[in-house]
Amino acid sequence: MNRIRARQIARLEKRAGPYIKQRAGIAQQLQNARHGAVVHAAVLAFLMRYGNPQISKPLSEACRRVAESEAWKSCCDKFYPRGDSLHNYSFEPYGRDRVLLMGSRLRHMFLRAFPGADEKDKLNRVFKSAPPWLIWFTFADYTAKLLDLNLPDLSSVSGFERSKKIFHGW
Repeated sequence: MNRIRARQIARLEKRAGPYIKQRAGIAQQLQNARHGAVVHAAVLAFLMRYGNPQISKPLSEACRRVAESEAWKSCCDKFYPRGDSLHNYSFEPYGRDRVLLMGSRLRHMFLRAFPGADEKDKLNRVFKSAPPWLIWFTFADYTAKLLDLNLPDLSSVSGFERSKKIFHGW
């Protein structure tokens, strides 16, 4: 009887193998997406705090203000060796790789200085105070949904078209 059960279990494991592998892949993709969302939120929080983005001005001006801030210079000095492409103090979150690299460091170094009980509370405060146009333009509404964060009312901007190119950058 034990041999029969052992064979049945072996057959079931063999048949379930592809399903288990697929589930593990999905779990890994979700974990990667959450990590990307957290670092995206960290970059957005930093941009809001030190860049003062305005709807009437290009976002690049807010990025320039961030690059000129002491907080960003401190981050570059701490995390990027001299000669590294990110140590030039430019704050250019215009590509996924840059957002991932910058956001990981910003998350651990500067988010703890933001008001709030924990990381989620801190990010909720940032998103609650963010201008709706900035959340819409940077696709941060997707980030907020993935991280279960509270959003301001986006009805005033949700009808405006967004660029897929920007989506892939942020």
